Amino acid sequence: MEGGVAKVLMLTGSAILLPVFLFVTTLVFRPGVLIRTYNWFWRWRLGLSVRFAFVDSYRFCYSTRGTPGGAPSLLLLHGFSANKDMWLPVVKSYRCQTVLKVFKDCSATHSR
Repeated sequence: MEGGVAKVLMLTGSAILLPVFLFVTTLVFRPGVLIRTYNWFWRWRLGLSVRFAFVDSYRFCYSTRGTPGGAPSLLLLHGFSANKDMWLPVVKSYRCQTVLKVFKDCSATHSR
């Protein structure tokens, strides 16, 4: 009886220990992965789609939600050192067409 309980505890302990170990390792060595995953989850949950616009030799990245004309449109622009994901908490509270713009100096925008 005690051997069976010990095996169950060892199996459940290792099942819990592995995800915790992976989370802590990722947090210490690659924190950007967790931030990108968190932002991806909220973009998916809010129904945002990431799109690209090509102008001259630049590729502009933006996120959009909703259809034009169905509700008031809201254009959210970020500052120099931020990105489009800084607006995710604001987008959660509005029910309108939303466009999140990334300027050409940001990481998702590239020159061809």
